[in-house]
Amino acid sequence: MSKTATRQALVFICGCITALMVFGGHTLLTGQLSGPPSIADDQLAYDSLGWEIANSGIYQTHYASPAFLNAYGDAADAILDLHGSENPKRVGPWPTAMRPPLYPYLLALGNRMLGRQFMFGRLINLAAAALTCGILALLADRFGGWPTAVVAVVQFCLVDVRTRMFARTLLTESLAMLAIAVLFWGLLSLMDRRRTRPYLGWITAGIVLGVSALLRSMFVLWIPVIAIGLWRRKRNSVGSGTASGEWIPIAGMVLIAMLVLSPWMVRNLTVLDGFQPLGTQGAKDAVAGYSDRSLRGMGLWWDPRAAGLFDDVGTDLGSLETETQWGRTSVALAKDWIVSDGYKLPVLAAAKVFSAWRPWNLGDLYVSAFALMGWIAYRRTEHANVAGILWLACTLGIAATWSTAGRFTVPLLMPIHLFASLGVVHCWRRCWQSTLHEPSADV
Repeated sequence: MSKTATRQALVFICGCITALMVFGGHTLLTGQLSGPPSIADDQLAYDSLGWEIANSGIYQTHYASPAFLNAYGDAADAILDLHGSENPKRVGPWPTAMRPPLYPYLLALGNRMLGRQFMFGRLINLAAAALTCGILALLADRFGGWPTAVVAVVQFCLVDVRTRMFARTLLTESLAMLAIAVLFWGLLSLMDRRRTRPYLGWITAGIVLGVSALLRSMFVLWIPVIAIGLWRRKRNSVGSGTASGEWIPIAGMVLIAMLVLSPWMVRNLTVLDGFQPLGTQGAKDAVAGYSDRSLRGMGLWWDPRAAGLFDDVGTDLGSLETETQWGRTSVALAKDWIVSDGYKLPVLAAAKVFSAWRPWNLGDLYVSAFALMGWIAYRRTEHANVAGILWLACTLGIAATWSTAGRFTVPLLMPIHLFASLGVVHCWRRCWQSTLHEPSADV
C-alpha cells in the first residue's frame, strides 16, 4: 500500500472512530441506546413496521399488538389514544404504502436476530453517522490538508447538533446522510476523465441513488436534477464537439436507479388503486405543500389528517383504500388552490426554501456561513460543482413539496461540513497572511 493510500485509510478510520466515540458516548450517557423512542413522531411508525415485517411478513403497522406495546411501558395507553382516536382501525393491523421500505426492513432484520428491542436501529444510525464522518475527514484532508480534516471532524461531531440528534433516533436521516456522502464521493471520481473504468462508477452511482430513494421518497425528485447537472457539467468540460455520447452513462445511471426502485414501485402499483408507484405519502400531504396555510407557515409541513381535512373519508374502508382516498382528497385541494391562487406559487416556493435552509440555532449559523464562504472560495473546483448540483437538487425538491424545518437538508451535511471546514481554514490562512505582511508601525 502506497503512502498516500495509507494516509487516506488512517484519516478515514480516525474520522469514523472519533464520530463513533462522540455519538455513541452521547447516546449511552443519555440512556437512549436501548430505550423506546418518542411516540409523537415518525419513529413509532418505523418501529411498528419493523416489528410487523419481522413477525407477520406484512408491510403494516399494528400499534395494538401486545408484543409491540409492552416495550413502551407506561406510554402504551398514550399510543392507543394517539392513533385510535380518529379511526379505531388504525391501531390494529394497518397495511400501508405511506413510508419507503428500506429502513423498516433493516429494523425487521434486527428484530429477527435480537427479538423485540430498539438498539439495532440506533446502532445502524450511529454507524452511518460515523462512516459519513470518515468520508468527510478523507475528502477534507484531500482538498485542504490535515488542518481542514481536523476542523471538519470537530464541527461535524461537536458543533452541529443535527448529527448527534439523528444518530440516536429511529429515523432515516443518518442513513440518507451516508448515502449522499457516498454519492458525492463517487460523483467526484466520475468527473475525473482519467478514470480507467468509469462504467463501474456510473453503476454504483445509480445503485446509490436508488437506495437513497428507498430510504426517502424525496430523492426521486433529485434524480432528474442530478442527471441534467452532470450532463451539462461533462458537456462543458469536454466541449460541444465531443459531447455527443456523454448522456449515455448518465441515462444508464438513471435506469439503474429505477431498477433498484422497481420492486417497491411494482408492489405499490399492485396493491393501490391508482398510479402511485412511490406510495401514498406524497399525495396525502399534497395540500400541506400548496395552500394558504402553507404560505402562512412559511412552507412548513403540517398534517392534513390532524387538521380534519379527511374527516369525510369513511372508517369502513380498508387501510390502503383509506390512504388512497386521503391522497385523492389532498391532491384535489392542492389543485384547487393552485388554480385559484397560482400567482402565489413563487412566493410559496421561496418561503419553503428559506425555512428549510435558514439557520435554526447558532451552530447552524456558524456552519452555514462558513460553508458558503468555502464554496465561494473553491467555486471553480470540481467538488464545488458537484456540491452545487446536489444543493440545487435538494432546493428544487423542497420548493416542489414542503419544508420540514431543516430535516430535508440533513442528507447534505457531509458536503456542507466539507465546505464549512474549507471556509474556516481559508479564512484563517488569509487572516494569518495579512498579519504577517502587515507593515510595522513607525516608531
